[in-house]
Amino acid sequence: FWTQINVNLVHEMLHMASYMYDGTTDTHFHGFMQQRGQAIIGRGLNEGYTELMNSRLFTNGKVTAYKRLVRIVKLIEEFFPNPHIVSHYYFTCNLPAVVQNLRRYCTQEETNEILLGLDRLYEYEYIPSSPLAVTLETQLASKLYSIYQRNNIAEPAKVEAFKQKASENK
Repeated sequence: FWTQINVNLVHEMLHMASYMYDGTTDTHFHGFMQQRGQAIIGRGLNEGYTELMNSRLFTNGKVTAYKRLVRIVKLIEEFFPNPHIVSHYYFTCNLPAVVQNLRRYCTQEETNEILLGLDRLYEYEYIPSSPLAVTLETQLASKLYSIYQRNNIAEPAKVEAFKQKASENK
């Protein structure tokens, strides 16, 4: 039986397990988040993936935080041949590898829109019924569906399955 306090604690311990610091560049790496001074990128992807792992490892799939981010991160995971690859990248703080993998399917501009969109969505997570959060989540899911569809045109069953996942939170 997991209490909310324990679930939150494990989430934070996953952050600790995926942390590195590079003293030569004064850069902090937290899973998929990179921070140098006040500049931060990958916070949305990082929080979403941390909670996704937390739900898989400790709560039998129940997502208790960052639900919008988790939904989008699950869609991003579909672009990888194996979810274990994503967890490896997470624990080795390898955001560039995630970006490189996404670039196999979409443009640099689309990749940037997805990452920055996740960062904005993170900011909206604390406003539960925010129309901005709903709109952004829908836009990101739609963008990912469009990218997935054009890359899997010869596999309509896969595209339909992705579409179902992308439209879960109507």
